[in-house]
Amino acid sequence: MFYHVPTDENAADCATRGVAKQEALLNPIGGQDRNVETLAVQSTEQEKADAIWPVERISNYSKLRRIVAYSLRFIRHSSKNTRLQLLDSGVQTMTPNALEIELAEKCIIKQEQDIHGTSAAIQNKHFNVGYDNEGILERFGRIQHADVLKDVANLMYIPRQSILGARIAENIHRSMAHCGSNQLVCELRQRFWIPKDKALCKKTVRNCVTCKKFNSAPFIYPDMGPLPKERVTQAPPFSHTGTIIGDQDSPCQFLRPVDFIYKDVRLGSTQLTPSDNDEDDPDYRTTPELSSQKEARIALTETEKITKKFWTIWKHDYLLELRDRHHLFERRKKSTKRDPQVGDIVLLDEESQLSRGQWPMAVILELITSRDGEIRSVILRTSTGREIQRPLNRIVPLEIRSSIDDDEETDATSTSKGGMLSKVKKILKRKP
Repeated sequence: MFYHVPTDENAADCATRGVAKQEALLNPIGGQDRNVETLAVQSTEQEKADAIWPVERISNYSKLRRIVAYSLRFIRHSSKNTRLQLLDSGVQTMTPNALEIELAEKCIIKQEQDIHGTSAAIQNKHFNVGYDNEGILERFGRIQHADVLKDVANLMYIPRQSILGARIAENIHRSMAHCGSNQLVCELRQRFWIPKDKALCKKTVRNCVTCKKFNSAPFIYPDMGPLPKERVTQAPPFSHTGTIIGDQDSPCQFLRPVDFIYKDVRLGSTQLTPSDNDEDDPDYRTTPELSSQKEARIALTETEKITKKFWTIWKHDYLLELRDRHHLFERRKKSTKRDPQVGDIVLLDEESQLSRGQWPMAVILELITSRDGEIRSVILRTSTGREIQRPLNRIVPLEIRSSIDDDEETDATSTSKGGMLSKVKKILKRKP
């Protein structure tokens, strides 16, 4: 038997006969219009922990640990209303002891782990990291039962994004007498585990200023350019020769060929050219022998022949030999390939008996360009204020600029007693 179900009572009527989009939003069962219910999706971000200890503002890791140790001592004694402990000798302890330094180090590491997040490290099974009893993330090994310290068996995890890893590497590098990158990696892995620690150690050694003084190479000297025109063209003697005979502040005065016939021309007490009074020389003729015009012409012709022969030998022998024996490249095994810039701090290679660590430093004031457009020398200012000129292959760059832009000011951390105390208690009590 077939029975008809009215549209108002049939919930499947819309699906069987088809309706328009606007009509599908109506409710045929309830007898009233209703809109499609939607759920609002709210994006949530994981709130990062606030930085209490100034890790980014203090570059020395040992100093940072002492500052945190003093701060924790102040907070601890202020909250308990107690005084500092006295030693057996009765002297009040001022320097933080080993336990306080260890506690400060754990607080710093825990802060950096909370700021940079630890979920990715925990989810990665290859890292094998987890929390210890104190809430610090560590990388667990398989030597827990070995006769070694706990810090050696389980290394404390330092996030790669944190600057704390660089601070620790720099501190170990200085304490190990500026060791190399391989030794630095070995010493760093005694207590800490940092992802890609080899690259971090290489960067630490490369950026160390003390190591740069011994390992940096001088600037590369440009290829030799063409010889000046004055050195390869024929010209009379003293055409391109001059000397300063006055003070440095006085204008330059050149010695002319005619000046050499004056008897009173002296440089100090030494005669410029030696005098030869040997009358037995066959080429020497006194003034009376050249009294006639014919003999003067013969002497002039001989002089011209000798001069022409000299220039012929100079052109065919000297210039060709100079062409084949010149050095186009500077013979140096190691050099810095980057170009110098005004404001760079450099070391002066004075070829003295001093060790490289005692070489004086200077700052580049001006770059001097040669005729071929290459920078071959610079004007330097030493620590005494003296300005000197040196070639590029006699200065060693330190990759330090004399003018460093000031960093942007960061928000000051609250240092009040109540605010600091609450933040410290919050981060110390934070559990995984």
